[in-house]
Amino acid sequence: MNGIKPLMVDLRGFNAYEECPQSVVSMTAPTSIRLPKKEAGGVHRTVKSALSRPMLERLQVIVQELQQRSFPNCSTLVQRLEVDRRTVLRDLDFLRDRQQLPIAFDRARNGYFLTEAVANLPFIQITEGELLALFIAERSSAVGGNLGTAQKLRAIARKLGSMMPETVTLSMDDLHHSVSVQAYPAASLDLEAVSTLGKAIKTRRAVRFAYAKPGENKTGIREVWPLHLFTYECAWYLLSYDPGVGNTRTFHLSRMQALVLTKTSFTPPPNIDVHKLLKGSFGIFFGRKRRFAVTLEFDAGVASHIAERQWHHSQRNTLLPGGRLRVRFTVSALQDILRWVLSWAPHVDVIAPPELKKATRDASQAFLRRLRAK
Repeated sequence: MNGIKPLMVDLRGFNAYEECPQSVVSMTAPTSIRLPKKEAGGVHRTVKSALSRPMLERLQVIVQELQQRSFPNCSTLVQRLEVDRRTVLRDLDFLRDRQQLPIAFDRARNGYFLTEAVANLPFIQITEGELLALFIAERSSAVGGNLGTAQKLRAIARKLGSMMPETVTLSMDDLHHSVSVQAYPAASLDLEAVSTLGKAIKTRRAVRFAYAKPGENKTGIREVWPLHLFTYECAWYLLSYDPGVGNTRTFHLSRMQALVLTKTSFTPPPNIDVHKLLKGSFGIFFGRKRRFAVTLEFDAGVASHIAERQWHHSQRNTLLPGGRLRVRFTVSALQDILRWVLSWAPHVDVIAPPELKKATRDASQAFLRRLRAK
């Protein structure tokens, strides 16, 4: 069947008096069906493919006919939907067995009807757990500063919630009182900037913007090749290539001003592998020239907090005597992991590399000098 999975239909449970023959049908979805009967002029009448009318639309028509108690049968549905009998049988089987609609057959009227009223038609199957997962995604977007996305997710969740069966109730308002998502303070986000950068990445066009480095008030004009958008600690960043310096650069989206999509096209440098850069990073800093083998040892009091989370894909944990924990990473830059190590002081020892040991010592001494000065 040319690799197309057959569609299995089972209508053996329908009433024996129904005008369509009881059968089990195995078929490949057709593109066109020729009826053996010829119309005037000797031309075969071609029935439109089931693919010409979306399944959801067909199901809605069938349910509408059932709710109106017009007692449709296979012949009338074939004419109404402009599909073949086998498609009608599959749709009826789906409504009865998969959607649990109370469909019965009236012998006297030679047609189908609903044995009881149907309020909501759950054409989209969604579980309570899936709706909860969508709610958590909405909350994560909200606390992450992406309010536009959060509003859209919330609207989708409400629509899906209204389509759930009456036996399942899950109020979005109740969830807001019982579930929360805590996150880093979110940076402001310009959705238009995200859209522009996304388009630039897709079409491989350079962007120009004004930008000020942290701690500087003066802005400079930058023109770079955008490669990838990513989030870190509830802030959005752009990984780009600066042809002027011949290296990658990372920019904080909230610091970009007057963003413009230029007409300049570019081809990503063959020696820049975005996936490898992201894989080697511990945060927002990237390195291409070397890898650092980081070894840290944590006190027993915080060992469980470290071990229960995956801080980096290269993380390897080793339990030491006395409950201490040795953790190893392989990263391409040390700036982000230095901040992380300092956040766990004084419960961590830096074993390697020597560059991280020195940076940790220098930062700690600088902090002590500030404390003494106060």
